[in-house]
Amino acid sequence: MDSYWSPKYPWDSQSGDLSWWKVDLGSVCTIFRIELATRPSLPLARYNFEVHASNTVNMENYIVLGIVGSCDIIPDGGTWVLNLPTSVSCRYLRAMKTVKERSLEVDFAIAEFRAFGY
Repeated sequence: MDSYWSPKYPWDSQSGDLSWWKVDLGSVCTIFRIELATRPSLPLARYNFEVHASNTVNMENYIVLGIVGSCDIIPDGGTWVLNLPTSVSCRYLRAMKTVKERSLEVDFAIAEFRAFGY
């Protein structure tokens, strides 16, 4: 399994690029549960993101598996758990911010991206 991430800091880019973390599962897998563990003391990392699934490396034709909005803040250092109502077959998973945060800290800091399936 490979993972790639694109953290954005306010001074990194003036573009509209959003931060993301992508995982290559190595082959198509059937996923039934996803967990994202956030880093402690980084409040912006704990809301305003989506989790996507796709079978293409550039994430074309992705489907949204879950959304955490601005009112759904994950506790400090907590873990967000998504039990999928129907399992999904995919090779790539991505967690991506839905808004560009304006802060002096990184706006998306995941400690662990866990996918459960077969």
